[in-house]
Amino acid sequence: MQRAAVVSVVVAVLLCVAALVAFRPRGGGGGAAPVRVLLGLESARVRTVEVRGDGVAATLTRVETPSVWTMRLGEAPACVVQDSAVRGAIRLLADLDALPAQGNDDPGAGSVDVLFVLEDGSTRSVRIGAGALGGRVACRLSGEGGSKTVLAEANVAGLFRRESLEAWGEGALVPAGAGRIAEVVVERDGARVRLVGARGRWGVVEPVTSAGDMDACEALARALTGGGLRRIARDAGELDGLATVFAVRVVTEARALAGESVEAVRVLHTMRGVDMGGGVVGAVVTAEDERGRVLWGPWAAEVPASVHATIDANAGVYLSRVATTLTAADVAGVRVGAPGGSEWSARFARGVDGWRGADGAGGEGAAGGSDAAQVAALLALLCDTRASAATTRVVDETARVARVALVVGELEAEVVEIGRGRLALRSGVEDVLLVRGRGVTRVYPWGAHEGLAGWLAGRAR
Repeated sequence: MQRAAVVSVVVAVLLCVAALVAFRPRGGGGGAAPVRVLLGLESARVRTVEVRGDGVAATLTRVETPSVWTMRLGEAPACVVQDSAVRGAIRLLADLDALPAQGNDDPGAGSVDVLFVLEDGSTRSVRIGAGALGGRVACRLSGEGGSKTVLAEANVAGLFRRESLEAWGEGALVPAGAGRIAEVVVERDGARVRLVGARGRWGVVEPVTSAGDMDACEALARALTGGGLRRIARDAGELDGLATVFAVRVVTEARALAGESVEAVRVLHTMRGVDMGGGVVGAVVTAEDERGRVLWGPWAAEVPASVHATIDANAGVYLSRVATTLTAADVAGVRVGAPGGSEWSARFARGVDGWRGADGAGGEGAAGGSDAAQVAALLALLCDTRASAATTRVVDETARVARVALVVGELEAEVVEIGRGRLALRSGVEDVLLVRGRGVTRVYPWGAHEGLAGWLAGRAR
């Protein structure tokens, strides 16, 4: 038994030795040489990327605020490129560090040199061979620790070719990373509208001051940031003499550290749309900082019909369809008077037991069921109901109904005039209810509010 056990141990040892010999790397003792990390690239540490060779001369620069990458290809003006494309390319080359060395030979003629300048001023470089052999391409990596040549996947060969770099372009007036949109100005067909955005809300400040319609304002913002512009291989100067179709100015705001404080960095993005003939609309796009220094552009693009249709200078498109920003629960009182007058013929105040009424002489009492219901209907109309349309244009009235004030605390927070008009709609000429306030007229179907209008007219006498 003991002898058999000893024999088994000896056999096992011999098998282990045989296995070690069989699988030992060829060409010398000591096992495989450790992989040398020469690049150590991280996209967050890269400040510039310079590409030279095979007819390509490009410089990519990382702009801190706003957080974007720009590229100058040849003598063309700088343009913004997709952040994901730059980061992906850096990551792909960084992975070459993990490949074993295949000598230190130069990849040869037709190579493309890529130089990375890091935030500490140090440099790394990769020379990418011109052609692939057996599904591999030779790449020479150089860093502070020396250099080595590796065999990379064939797709690395085309990574920094001219056609690849051109495809990296960001096709949007406002690129991703530029910060939040703080202001938009649109000029078109003789009209001008100015919108401001803050804390997830939009407002119209020109030609009138009013709350903005969230859906319409966000649709415009998406069109300007959505990357729908198609770059064209034309010098932007060639479009200067063409007729202007529209003009858009967008101010973005990003936060940046300035010592121990945080400051707002604003960038002005401009796009001038031009008529290129044949129904094609082109555009010239530029971005400047607050000192007027050009950050990128001008570059030329073609504007798709979907983007062109969204760029509208009609203020009515962007005005809130709801007559007031007040909520019904915040309204403590309602006052009704004759249209165009300065006195109130009826007053209603919210009490713990419901609405209380007061006549113009100051006599008070609990509002009747009809009055209470109509006050509730009035608040629902002004605070909650979306109008069919909103406009800054004059809409002819056929009758003036009443003047109404909504009271918060002791303040008349909202004053509107209500009237009746006739408008030519798609369904024909129809009677409509008009609510005018702060330079805006909102239009509602007459039939749905005829009873309320009759009650207001009676109270306004």
